[in-house]
Amino acid sequence: MEQIDPDAETLGAAGHFALDMRFKGAPEKHYRKMCPHPMVTPSAQVYEEAVKLEDAMPKKLQLYGELQWAITQASKTLVGSFLHTIFSGIINFMPYLMDVLSPKYSSKLRRYLAAHEPKTRLVYKKETLENESGWDLEERIARATAIMKGSGLSDNFSPYMFILGHGSNSLNNPHEAAHDCGACAGGRGAANGRIFAAICNEPEVRAGLAKNGVIIPESTLFIGGYHNTCSDEVQFFDLPKSMEPRLQKYIDTIRRGAVLDAKERCRRFDEVKKDLSEKEFADYAHGRAMDLTQPRPEYGHCTNALTIVGPRYLTRNLFLDRRAFLASYDYKVDPEGKLLRNILGAVGPVCAGISLEYYFSFIDNEHYGCGTKLPHNVTSLLGVMNGHLSDLQLGLPWQMVEVHEPTRLILLVCCKVETMETILAEAFGYTNEPGHFQCLVKHNWITLSVHDQDQEKIFMWKGGMEGRFVPFDETVDVPVYKGNDPRFFLEQEHLLFGQIK
Repeated sequence: MEQIDPDAETLGAAGHFALDMRFKGAPEKHYRKMCPHPMVTPSAQVYEEAVKLEDAMPKKLQLYGELQWAITQASKTLVGSFLHTIFSGIINFMPYLMDVLSPKYSSKLRRYLAAHEPKTRLVYKKETLENESGWDLEERIARATAIMKGSGLSDNFSPYMFILGHGSNSLNNPHEAAHDCGACAGGRGAANGRIFAAICNEPEVRAGLAKNGVIIPESTLFIGGYHNTCSDEVQFFDLPKSMEPRLQKYIDTIRRGAVLDAKERCRRFDEVKKDLSEKEFADYAHGRAMDLTQPRPEYGHCTNALTIVGPRYLTRNLFLDRRAFLASYDYKVDPEGKLLRNILGAVGPVCAGISLEYYFSFIDNEHYGCGTKLPHNVTSLLGVMNGHLSDLQLGLPWQMVEVHEPTRLILLVCCKVETMETILAEAFGYTNEPGHFQCLVKHNWITLSVHDQDQEKIFMWKGGMEGRFVPFDETVDVPVYKGNDPRFFLEQEHLLFGQIK
């Protein structure tokens, strides 16, 4: 996006946006956890409801959800499972046929039907809930402050701030949750992005943020959204009724960025033609997500290698070959490291968990992964089996890790080295036991390095449990790329990190 519009700025945060909640969508029957597991315990239950309960569409949607739940329960009985197998095959024959023969047009039809979903609202304020769930005003201010100040956002806000969660939707993929948001316990982060935007639009929250040093102009509007990383579609929530040209321009910029993202992702797929237009790449990504015969709808977090926790200006205009998690943080607004503790408590275990998931699934896919996904059957909604005779399988299938380079996570944190030494020496939480982050570092599951901007030096943690930080003095030549370098979209192998001119 910053290549398309140099005035744009992107920041990164853990995908749950400090919202420790269990969430239930309008058509859903149950709540699910939407914050890092197992490090964070949900403190609130939040749900979505139709704006006009008397409308026919919400009633039909609710009836559809109830019917689906009844069918699911009936399918677990002897007679019900027999009837379900017969009638579901008849009912789904034409949709399945369309998914196989023309996934691109099937995808367009699904998007058309999704565009006519009823308008909904989120119920997340404790003062408006009869069961006193949700968050009160002070709790909402605290969560907004943590993300804003932790990301270095205190002033100079844009007229429009877009808060995008992420997830993945694909038709034929029993491992779909592995592509979803790790910070949302494997859920899709649409609700988190939408709720956080709504919280930041509250005048009472902005007044509280101002007392904490975060000054948001009255004219600034936060807009929640969702990025589907499989189809590279971007959905926006609660848009104003009248769209001014500037807002439409920003939305077009984000969607253009998603199109280029689809083009860049396609370089990893063997069967994709390289001479397609941007629109053709986007249509291909949409169709691939809905292709019933496609064992590789996307590679997800495959190729991940490092996480950078630091200010965005240090990584802006760097080419990191889709291998880095970027979490924005400015140590200058957090001299005691309080916000950094919260960031590392979420980002460290989540990113390390993703990295190790791919690491073990690659080095021994038959034992730590689960082999090829082609014979997998979902079993009891707990996991997958190979055919009908195996044990429940661990890890990821080969079609998700085949282009991965196994490495333990490199974590680069931009802060004072003394601050990190203090964090590693203390415990997280309410016990005297080391926290998840410290255990990962001291048992060498994370390679930790610190960029001390005051000293203009990089330090690396060496020695495990009784380790210490030692200076990193090596220098390397950094390649320079042009912004439209064709290798970004054509080269299938890993590229060197470099600077984009």
